[in-house]
Amino acid sequence: MNKTIKSWSIRLISFGFISFLTIVLTVFNPHLLYANKTVIGNYTIYHNAGLTPEFESRLANVNALIKESELYDDALELKICLNDGSIYPSLMKKLRGPAFGWGFQNIVSFQGAFDYKENTVELNGYKWNLEQLIAHELTHCLQFNELGLLHSNPLGNHPDWKWEGYAEYVSRKNEKQLFLAKNMERIELAIKENPNAWGVFFDDETISPRAYYDSWLLVQYCLDIKGMSYIELLNSDIPKASIEEEMNEWYRNNLKDMN
Repeated sequence: MNKTIKSWSIRLISFGFISFLTIVLTVFNPHLLYANKTVIGNYTIYHNAGLTPEFESRLANVNALIKESELYDDALELKICLNDGSIYPSLMKKLRGPAFGWGFQNIVSFQGAFDYKENTVELNGYKWNLEQLIAHELTHCLQFNELGLLHSNPLGNHPDWKWEGYAEYVSRKNEKQLFLAKNMERIELAIKENPNAWGVFFDDETISPRAYYDSWLLVQYCLDIKGMSYIELLNSDIPKASIEEEMNEWYRNNLKDMN
């Protein structure tokens, strides 16, 4: 009896270990679950359907966004996994939970429906600017490349506002998103209209989740107004509440100067 129990225990442990290794192997080798791959510069795009004529120009715009990051490395090979029929995005959803996208190591994967002409990704009735979403997730790859596994989230345990706020900072760079005072005015008006809104809308009717938006403002204040580098911000022990107080005081003074 004991031998039988031991035998089955070994089999279950072996099965679990093999299953774990299979999942890990698949996650880090997305080509196993895609029919096609296309290489454009240092990007490898995994896809089942054909790429649209607009894809390459969208990718060029994305690359221009992330090149402005202090973490950019033009030698970094990046993998983009599209949601166009492969089960890979569904696997990532089960492992990471629902989201517009995920960026880790040198891989980004997406949920939602891409509209390359409209430049949007739609998920659950909300739209994210397509180029900015890809840039946001690629910024997480830049963070990983710069900091390494042990010092990148989740193992790095950096505050979410510093981690996600920087991805928003790098990606939110259209002409109406460049100035902190205007971005703070936008959230101020949005709160007046709906204090409990999940996200903040831009002029193109795309959205930033409220928590990400608030984090973006803090990072923008630290980098653009205080003149910090991102690495300095990560290593800083200034409490979030203190930065919020500083930023709000700066905003009030800025409004006085504008008036």
